[in-house]
Amino acid sequence: MGDQTRFQRWESGLLAVPPLIGERELDICLMKQSRRTIQRGGYLQFENLMYRGECLARYAGESVVLRYDPRDITTILVDRKEGSKEVFLARAYAQDLQTEQLSLDEAKASRRKVREAGKAVSNRSILAEVRDRPLGKVSL
Repeated sequence: MGDQTRFQRWESGLLAVPPLIGERELDICLMKQSRRTIQRGGYLQFENLMYRGECLARYAGESVVLRYDPRDITTILVDRKEGSKEVFLARAYAQDLQTEQLSLDEAKASRRKVREAGKAVSNRSILAEVRDRPLGKVSL
């Protein structure tokens, strides 16, 4: 291959130019994934938080793929496997936390504090903990 760069060697072996994907599609590809089962009423549980998505109730009992950004887990994307493809179903929102931004690490820290205080872990107890935290500080 002589003086070709790795990219030039890769490019010369292509049968066709791969299509470029948009920034939003790349964001989705880079999101973390988890699997859950949709509960009655269209609810999902993820990281001790309850989520609800429009039109998910009809898929109750089905296993779905959740995609989330660890920097803000208040909104998740819900996909359903159909054969070898994934089909987007809906966005699901953490109940009572729609106006907040909550990272996965913050959620875990808040959940730990709620448990240490002897309270039941729920979206509302997490919300109370999040609202009581000092601005700019997260205890991990």
